[in-house]
Amino acid sequence: MTYTADFPLPHRWWIAPAQGTPPRESSRYERARLASLAVQNAIRDARIRADTAAATEATTSAASAPAGHRDIEGETASAPPTPSTTPAGMPL
Repeated sequence: MTYTADFPLPHRWWIAPAQGTPPRESSRYERARLASLAVQNAIRDARIRADTAAATEATTSAASAPAGHRDIEGETASAPPTPSTTPAGMPL
């Protein structure tokens, strides 16, 4: 069993090249080029949104570390500075 839909033909695209010249119908190459640029822009937009979401997630998770969470050096985020982390000559 096969099915062939009766899709309407797409509208013609007209290009007005310069002022004073009549519009002309676009070529298949021009329509394909425009479609390709639209796809590239959509991909770039999706990547930017993903990068923005990842950056937001990273800052949110870093800012919301639990109070008892220890960082790489073994210090908690809520602990006051200790002499080992205080710059020399600075009072506590």
